[in-house]
Amino acid sequence: MRSFACNLVSRAAVARLSGKWIQRETAARELARGTRLGAATAVAGLFILAAPAVAADPPTLTGSAPVAARGPGMVWFTYTIDVVVGLDSAKLTTHQDSLLPADAGSVTFDGTAVARSQIAVSGGDLTIPLGTVATGAHTVRFTARVPAAPSTVTRSTADLSYGQAGVTQDSLHSAAVVVDINEPDIEVLSDFGDPVPEQPVGTGTFGGWDFSVRNIGFGAPPTTLRFTVPEGLDMTAMDVQRETSPPVPLRCSPSTPGQLECPLGTLAYREFVGVSITFAASASAIPARRPAWPSRPLRIKALIRIHRTTPSPCRSGSPG
Repeated sequence: MRSFACNLVSRAAVARLSGKWIQRETAARELARGTRLGAATAVAGLFILAAPAVAADPPTLTGSAPVAARGPGMVWFTYTIDVVVGLDSAKLTTHQDSLLPADAGSVTFDGTAVARSQIAVSGGDLTIPLGTVATGAHTVRFTARVPAAPSTVTRSTADLSYGQAGVTQDSLHSAAVVVDINEPDIEVLSDFGDPVPEQPVGTGTFGGWDFSVRNIGFGAPPTTLRFTVPEGLDMTAMDVQRETSPPVPLRCSPSTPGQLECPLGTLAYREFVGVSITFAASASAIPARRPAWPSRPLRIKALIRIHRTTPSPCRSGSPG
């Protein structure tokens, strides 16, 4: 009986111990499972809160303008907005090159004039409210004033700020719109025609040459005429003048051995300048070893150099 009673007590104790162990294991497992669930829930919550607002189908913004323009005058800028999902609200802000200020009185949106009173003006830039924008292609157009000078390359951009699906989205930036203003086109012609006929010039004999310089493009850039003179022409005998009435002497100076540079000043559209040079051949033009009645061709090159201003700095456009 005693042995049987002990066995019962032992079994009961083991059962109690086993039950407590099972409870502890179950509790531990539930605690671990709850901790993992809690951690996962917390991480998911952080992810949702930290996620940026991104439009599923953002619009695109493309700018355009004529590649070249001359002043004084004006040039049209066009920004096309392609919308896949409608915009709750939108506004376009221009970033014009300082030489091409935008005109607030010329703005249209989809062909309809935008009231001047609704447009915010900051220097040569505009902020244009567009309101709700439906699906499809839309255009914003405006003019910019072109100055008569200088002759340079300009770059302009624009930003589109908008809301979509009830969320304010990141601004969209256009690529740069490049316009070459007052582009010059200088021509240099010899009055002898082309090709230039050969002329015999003896030692100490004076000769002459006439050139015509004209701006057949636009703008009024500072222009320099450079002569490349072959060995054998007396550099001190050169005489260069601007053929006006009366003629105006040009102050030419050697740039490198055998070259003269003559600043012509500014040349406006279609302005004509005649340049005459005189020279004398020296003994160095004749080779040391020569047959009787030697001759040596002497060639003069006339090149033009146009001084254009450095392109204006402007923020470059990129998707943002």
